Amino acid sequence: MKKKQFYIDLLGCEKRKLDAEKIIKFFEINNYEHSKDKENIKNVDVVIFVSCAFNDEFTELSKEKIALLLKEKGDDTKFILSGCLPDIHRDFLINNNIKNFAGPRELSKINTFIDNDISIDEIPEQNLSFFDNRKYPIPDTEFRSELLKEYINSKNAYKIRVAWGCLSNCSYCAVKKATKNLQSKPLSEIEKEIERGISLGYNDFFITGGDVGAYGVDINVNITHLISLLTSKENINLFIQEFNIQWLIKHSKRLNEILLKNINLYNKIYINFPIQSGSNLVLKKMRRNYKSEDILKAISNIRYCNHKIKIGSHFIVGFPGETETEYLKTKQLISKLELDFNMIFTYSEKLQHKLYSQNEIVPLSLANKRRYELLKIQKNIDIKLYKYIDIDKINIGELSILKSVEGWLTEKEANLLYTIAKNTTGNIIEIGAWKGLSTIFLAFGLIQGERNNKVYSIDHHTGSKEHRSDNYEIFTLPKFADNIRKFNVGNVIRTIITTSEKASKIINSKISLIFIDGSHEYEDVKN
Repeated sequence: MKKKQFYIDLLGCEKRKLDAEKIIKFFEINNYEHSKDKENIKNVDVVIFVSCAFNDEFTELSKEKIALLLKEKGDDTKFILSGCLPDIHRDFLINNNIKNFAGPRELSKINTFIDNDISIDEIPEQNLSFFDNRKYPIPDTEFRSELLKEYINSKNAYKIRVAWGCLSNCSYCAVKKATKNLQSKPLSEIEKEIERGISLGYNDFFITGGDVGAYGVDINVNITHLISLLTSKENINLFIQEFNIQWLIKHSKRLNEILLKNINLYNKIYINFPIQSGSNLVLKKMRRNYKSEDILKAISNIRYCNHKIKIGSHFIVGFPGETETEYLKTKQLISKLELDFNMIFTYSEKLQHKLYSQNEIVPLSLANKRRYELLKIQKNIDIKLYKYIDIDKINIGELSILKSVEGWLTEKEANLLYTIAKNTTGNIIEIGAWKGLSTIFLAFGLIQGERNNKVYSIDHHTGSKEHRSDNYEIFTLPKFADNIRKFNVGNVIRTIITTSEKASKIINSKISLIFIDGSHEYEDVKN
C-alpha cells in the first residue's frame, strides 16, 4: 500500500525549527512519507507550515507564504498551520478558512488532525532540524563581524531548549501570546541531552528558550544552576540565546564565579543579553524591569578575568517616545559596553498610531537613520577589539602585540616562541604569564600550526617579589584576560591560577614544551 505523503515548510526561529522537527518525526512514525519536493505539493496528503510572527516583517512574510501554499496545494490536501501566527493573528485564520492550527504550546492538537498510532506527545524533544543550514538573504553584510557570524551560524548547531515561554510582559512583544508563561525543563533532562550530543560528536551547543535567564524560577532552581551544569562539560562551545539582562543584573557575580571555576573545562561561551535601550524612560515604556545604570556593572562583573566569554545584545531603535535625548543614551551605552557582537532592530508596528500619540511616534526614516548610526558604532568597536580575529591571515612579523601588551619579550624571542609552538606535537606549559604576551605568541603558534593542543598557562597573577612592595599589591589576571580576549586565542589556553608546584599535580596531559619565565627567587626556582 502506498504511503501517504506530507510536505512541511517553515519561517521561524530555532525554537520553531525544533517544533517543526517534532512534527516531522510525528508524521514519519505514523507511516507518512516526507516529500521534500515543492513541485509535488499538489499530490501530497498534508501540507504543514510553521509560521513566524516576531514582527510586522515576518508576519507579512508568513502570510504571503501561507497564501501561496493554500493556492498551490491540491483541493483535497489537508493544511495545518503551526508556529506563532495562529495565536497572534486569529482573524487571519478566520478570513482564510484555516481550521487546523496548533500554536507552539499546543502541538498536541495535531493529534486530532490525522489518524495516528503514536501521539506527538510521545515524540522526544529534538536537537537538530531538517531546516538547519537553510540559506536566507543576509542583511547588513557590511556590518557583520566574524563574531556575529559565528554566533548566527551556531543556530545550526546541536540545540537544547531549556524552557518554554517567559516571565516578562514586554509591551512590544506579541510572541508571548503564543509562547505563554515559563515552563523550565528539569536539569536532569538537559544533562541527558548534552551527554547525548557529546556522544554523537558535537562540540557546539546552542542553548535556547523564551528567556534562558529566567530558567528554573518555576521549578525552585535558577540560571546559576543551569550555567554550572553547562560549563561543567569539557571541550564544548556554548552559545546562549535570549538571556534577558535583568537576570544577569541579579546573578552576575555568582555567574562569574561559576564561569571562572569551570574556565578550564569549556572552550568558549557566547551569551546574548537583549538590552533593547539605554534610556530608562524607553525601558519603562517597553516594560523592561531594569535600569541602564545597572547594565554596565553587570556586564563588567561577568566579564571579569574571563577571556573565554563573548557578550552580545539586541537593541531596538525608534520605539515610541524615543526622543533624540533618549536615543543618545542608547548610543552612549553601546559605546561604553564595547560588546563583542550586537544586533540593532528598527521598531515597526502597523497599529502604533492606535496605541501611541502622534508626537510619540518616531518616523521610520529617522528610526532607520538611528539604526545605521548604531551599526556603524558597533563596527568601529569590532575593528578596535578584534583586529586579530582572523588568525589565519595574521603575519606574525607585522604584529603590534609587542607594543600593545605589557611584557619583556623582544621581537626575536617572540618569533622564536611562535615558531617552536607552531612545530610542537603536544601541549605546552607556560610558567609565568604576567599579562599574556608570551601566552599569545605560543597560542598563535599552536593555532597556525593546526595543532589540536593547548597552552597551560600557570601563574598566580600576584607578581614576583620585585613587582610588589609593602604598600602595593599586584593582580595581573584581569589584564591577562583582556589581552587573551583581544587577540582571540582563549580557545587554546587553559588558565591555571596557582603556583607551578601545585599545578604539577593537576596537569596530566602529554607535554611537548615547557617555557619557564616565572619567579626569579632562588627558593621558588628550586621548588
